[in-house]
Amino acid sequence: MQKYKLYKTVALSDTHLSDDASTASTSTIVGETNSTLLHSYNNENRLSQKQRNLLVDVLIKEAINDTGKLVNEDFDNLSRKICDLFPTETKPTYYIPYVPKENSAFSKPISAKGKLIDNKPISAKGKLIDKYRNLQRIYKYIDNVEKIDNKDDTQQSREAKESFKWLKENSEPWSDVSFHWKRSYILRKSKDTKTVAEYMNDWPILSHNDALILIEEDFNSEHTCGNALLGNWEEYFNKIVTVKKQQEKSLELINLLNTEVVEDARTVIQFYILANFLPPRARIQKKKGYNWKPSTEESKESFIHRVNTVSEVHISIDKKREKATKYGVTVQPYVLAVGPDLNNIISSYLVIDRNVYKVQSMLKAIDICFKTYRALHLQYPLECEQIWLFLQKAIYGISTPCDKKIPICRDSKVKMFICPSCKLQFKVQKHLFLHMKWKHSYDSVFHCRQGQCDRMYSNIYSYQRHMLMKHVSDFNAPLNESDKIPFHSTSVNNAVFSCENVFIEPKFADNSGRLEKDSSIINTTLEMFSKVLHTSALQFVSKLYSQYNLPRNIVQQFVNDVSLMFSNASQNILQCKLFSISESEKSSDLIEIQNMISLLQEPFHMFETEHARFKYFQESGTFVKPESFVIDDEPILANTDNRIQFDNKKHMASFICPSLTLKAFLELPNVFQNITEYVNSLTSKTSISNIVQTDLWKNILITSKTSISNIVQTDLWKNILKHFPAKIVFPISLYFDDFELNNPLGTHAGTYKVGAVYYSIPCLPPQYVSQLENIFLAQLHHTADLQKYDNTRVFSRLLRSFKQLEQNGIVISVDNLETNVYFIVILILGDNLGIHKMFGFHESFNSNNYCRFCRASKTVAATQITEHDATIRTVENYNVDLYDNQCGIKDDCIFNELQHFHCVLNTGVDIMHDIYEGICRYDIGHILSYYIYEKRYFTINHLNHNLKCFNFCNENKPPLISEVQVKKKYIMFSASEMKSFIRVFGVLIGEFIPVNDLVWDLYKLLRQICEIVEQNLTIFMKKDILL
Repeated sequence: MQKYKLYKTVALSDTHLSDDASTASTSTIVGETNSTLLHSYNNENRLSQKQRNLLVDVLIKEAINDTGKLVNEDFDNLSRKICDLFPTETKPTYYIPYVPKENSAFSKPISAKGKLIDNKPISAKGKLIDKYRNLQRIYKYIDNVEKIDNKDDTQQSREAKESFKWLKENSEPWSDVSFHWKRSYILRKSKDTKTVAEYMNDWPILSHNDALILIEEDFNSEHTCGNALLGNWEEYFNKIVTVKKQQEKSLELINLLNTEVVEDARTVIQFYILANFLPPRARIQKKKGYNWKPSTEESKESFIHRVNTVSEVHISIDKKREKATKYGVTVQPYVLAVGPDLNNIISSYLVIDRNVYKVQSMLKAIDICFKTYRALHLQYPLECEQIWLFLQKAIYGISTPCDKKIPICRDSKVKMFICPSCKLQFKVQKHLFLHMKWKHSYDSVFHCRQGQCDRMYSNIYSYQRHMLMKHVSDFNAPLNESDKIPFHSTSVNNAVFSCENVFIEPKFADNSGRLEKDSSIINTTLEMFSKVLHTSALQFVSKLYSQYNLPRNIVQQFVNDVSLMFSNASQNILQCKLFSISESEKSSDLIEIQNMISLLQEPFHMFETEHARFKYFQESGTFVKPESFVIDDEPILANTDNRIQFDNKKHMASFICPSLTLKAFLELPNVFQNITEYVNSLTSKTSISNIVQTDLWKNILITSKTSISNIVQTDLWKNILKHFPAKIVFPISLYFDDFELNNPLGTHAGTYKVGAVYYSIPCLPPQYVSQLENIFLAQLHHTADLQKYDNTRVFSRLLRSFKQLEQNGIVISVDNLETNVYFIVILILGDNLGIHKMFGFHESFNSNNYCRFCRASKTVAATQITEHDATIRTVENYNVDLYDNQCGIKDDCIFNELQHFHCVLNTGVDIMHDIYEGICRYDIGHILSYYIYEKRYFTINHLNHNLKCFNFCNENKPPLISEVQVKKKYIMFSASEMKSFIRVFGVLIGEFIPVNDLVWDLYKLLRQICEIVEQNLTIFMKKDILL
């Protein structure tokens, strides 16, 4: 595109653009301006934002090249001339003049605005001034604010001009080309920054096969690090792999390096690993409301693009240009690798615009590609910008004020904050500021000594602002593996199943109230103190997160408040006390104490945010991050850009891997040992008190005599379990239920209803088995999705996980010994509706065959009081009923795919709904109605009076009973309240009941039933029904 000459309408003087020169006619301006822009304006009668920016860019560049400096009058004249040429444009878009304080409505001066000025509050603002100041900043950095004066007649200038002219007219011999290219460098450098296409068009000589030598000469004219990559890459790469945590996607590439691969393939693999460590961060806005964020794979392809054969080179170049056009970006130079696969690279190339250069090695191609960016002053591609910046800073040692920060380079050069006055070094920036506040607050000059920075400031506040803006992110050194403390410390007391007592307790002398003089504490170094503080802070945060009734935003507030408390106390009190000591009394110990107090100001330095805390817990293996998976995609009508059109709605569910959870749980101190000891103790008892003592579990758990579980073999499953050697096997109980997040009686009841699947190990010691922290969440899903889709889609991830636990188990490390532990799903529990849904039985309890234990019809079940073996469900009649779609079976239970589980064999009942919120409500209602209204042994007031006066201690006290409930013969108590009421009912009204009352016998029978089901485990009939 030709450059606009609109600025010619105003004469250029030494200091500004004057109105004295005659203004060119509109036709003259049009003749010197790009016809495409004018043609577009004539058709649309407006300029787009992109066209305005392009117009301003060309005008300011031309004006700077001609004068080097512009003032406010110049911008005012330019903005008026733009409006004359494009009448629909407004002057404030391009320039808003400065408003002095006396004329301001806000009693303060208002800086001018517009496209021609940047945002610095000095004189004016606007599109023209914005562009002008941005270019001034760039030109100042590349030392191009002042052009080579046309009147400068020095020998160097004359030689540069001669060489510049010779290169424009000649392209051989090559020895002369190299000579004139080097001699004209100062003149070529002073020209405008161009795109790579414009640069290649201006210098056709760069299309020569040996043109890469010229690019290297330009780079060497500015920098002295020409061999940095070729000489230091292997050393740097080995350090990166050692320091960075090896990600799963990089392990395969790292393993590939250990095989025999050619040198170029090795280089490609190394930089692909680097791309995994430095994923792209930039977002490219294609249009309003749509952003494109490059992936890691796109970053690799942008950095080193691989094709299978040489014939595909030009095809790949065209495809790359098409993609760049699609996203509105330019194709910058990149490296091209040719080879059938990643470990067999045949040749290496460098692509600049449409020119392809063959290079002797892949590492050399990358080296020249980087030098091309620096020599031509090109921007790095957004996809792989992080990789190029890493090479620039860490390998070549080049740093500019406009560079972005790279996390992997933060500690590559400077690891300490340096005091500008006394040159003391500090790890934390706040410690440096505190030191300067007390020691150097009266200094008049502050000279920055961070790295190669040499800025000087006249006061401490300007220096601190400079540090916060320029150097704050250079010193956040990553946490070393040795500094990471396990989330669950081995110093925790034997109460291993709770989160109590996780703090490090100081040692106290007997009844003295003072700390003992422990030599290990007295000799504590600053590094040791830092680790103790780090561990204590982590344990404090972990204990907060273990409180289920404490919201996460309150945890963050706790962290902020505690940090503020430590900061104020250590800075305002302790620091003042220490600094009050005279200089003669100061020693190394006192300085170390001061540094320790400085550390106390930021106890949560490494994990101040929840993101940092969760990242640390996940890396240390104490936090299992939930995973989301798609149940199904559903086409729906959606409003997109004010248009109703079809879109895909993803039905999602969350899953927490049981393998990781159980592994972390069993590796806690003393957990695995206590479980195995308890299981072994159960095998020697004759009375049944746990699930592992039942025949059902014994039949599943057939092992050899050397097994840790030491369970007696039976003949029933001997042949089935021949392929299973001695193993450690624990049972698993699954639980399923729904809960409502919002008001269950509101207008949107059911919309946000969620189904939860959780599990526990039923063979834990009794004092721990029912604690909430020992019941683990496995899955969350929308109840509406379970109603809409079949169980296979909703529970497939869960089923696959427990199959893995059953077949392969998990490997845990306890006391430095690795043990393989297997888990078998023994029961699936829940309310009747949920269990029927999971097992595939009819969910309506008014259906003809509503029971999941037997095949009796609704009519027979209503009058049946004795169990008939012929009606009990078995595996055989289950399969027949499933095939015939009869007897209450709707779908096959997907959990029957587990090796040791079947829905008609592994049966559990719902005590809460069947007993306490079921028959008890009816029986107690009929009993009270009979005694109060028929026999009139007592009144409702007598009963409520006794109920009110009875001491229930801390148990669930039942509420007073209403007369309406008694008349309806249905008492509305919760399960826990009904349990307490049945237990004390005889004491409350027993004095009013005569001897040998038959209804009283009904109450005694009901109480006996409740006592039976209250046992840990009860065996009924000929098979196990587990409560």
